[in-house]
Amino acid sequence: MSRGSYQGQSLAQQSTVGIGSIRGEAADNWQRALGLVRHDAEIIAYNTAISSCGKSRQWQQALGLLATVLKGDLVPDVVTWSAGINACGKDGQWQHALDRQNVMSSQSLAPNVIVYSAGIGACQKSEAWQHALGLLDCIMDDVLVPDVISYSSALSACGKGNRWQLAVALLARMLSCELQPNLVTFNAACSACAVGEQWQQAIGLLEELLSNNFLPNAITFSAAISACEKCGQWQAALALVSVMRSNAVVASINDYNDAISACAK
Repeated sequence: MSRGSYQGQSLAQQSTVGIGSIRGEAADNWQRALGLVRHDAEIIAYNTAISSCGKSRQWQQALGLLATVLKGDLVPDVVTWSAGINACGKDGQWQHALDRQNVMSSQSLAPNVIVYSAGIGACQKSEAWQHALGLLDCIMDDVLVPDVISYSSALSACGKGNRWQLAVALLARMLSCELQPNLVTFNAACSACAVGEQWQQAIGLLEELLSNNFLPNAITFSAAISACEKCGQWQAALALVSVMRSNAVVASINDYNDAISACAK
């Protein structure tokens, strides 16, 4: 049954296993979700169960369900693949995530931005920044438009890989494409600058947030303070703590420790 054929049917007609029951159990009990899936289940039931396994960091179970779908008469759709790739990514299994994406492409099912973003997210969690950037390029090669999630995950991957220049370049690319970054994007870029000990860049990003009427959160300030601490910029670190307080953002013990450490250098 094709994905489009679901639209005119009730949930009861879509699956013989009670989709509502699976969804009700999905978030908290992946074992229960697995037990409700039967060989006569429709693809929507498998999608929900795979997603449940992913949320519980049971990536092997998720891939087992995906393998069952591939061996049977069901046809996995974009949601199926995306759920499987996400499940791998949540547990840092980026190689498995990219393998599944390759299998998807080999079956003449073109990945969409959501699937690519899931792959980039998997790379981001494992510091595989080169592969994250490669997938971002693939989105554009396929004449698709990367979204904020795609860029934010790639930015974070670059930061974790100590490639702050690439993170800042990606942010600039977003702006040049008139794609509005969100707070998560700025936080990823600011964190990348902190890892790279680029305190001036980090503060510049924070100021850009304020100039665009974004209110930086604790993550933004913590990254900037950390960058200042690494470079011994105690005056800037103390100023940031003061700005946090004036904006009703609660500073953590780590923030105060970083500010004190900056003063000691």
